[in-house]
Amino acid sequence: MALAEAMDILSRDIQCEDGVANAAIAEAAQRLRELEWEVAGLTKQIRETARDEMKSEPAGLSGTAGPARRVVCAAMLMDDGLIVPGVRHFSPEMRAVLHRIYGDGYHLRVREHGFIDTHGNFLSRKDAWIRADQNGQILLYDPSGKGRVIPQPANEGTHETLFSENLY
Repeated sequence: MALAEAMDILSRDIQCEDGVANAAIAEAAQRLRELEWEVAGLTKQIRETARDEMKSEPAGLSGTAGPARRVVCAAMLMDDGLIVPGVRHFSPEMRAVLHRIYGDGYHLRVREHGFIDTHGNFLSRKDAWIRADQNGQILLYDPSGKGRVIPQPANEGTHETLFSENLY
């Protein structure tokens, strides 16, 4: 801490007959160090708490916590880091937003197709498949040929790439 170090130097260099000023400045430097250590400890606790809270969803109406970080919708990661969510990739509303932000060449600015989770984090198609599979969100077409969609049991999928049709 630069201020505490400067106060240490000042406490040694100041000319004071009785040494009271030297002692007061040295004590202030020590208190600053103690505050720095305390702030560092509290900062660490806050980060750990925030990390733990991000692992689960907030309690819903039932009062119980839900599954952690579900996949919620399609998204595009742009070359400038912006995440643009939409109902489906390149759906009309997503195209309108992209065009408004980037102009006619918006499709050239797309870095990656993916999804976002309940915390707004971007997931690649493969990572989104894994997350959705862990949460039992994957929908597959009924092999009987009736065209219905059936839920896939959680953790039963092969780690493929996720498409919007697998979710809704």
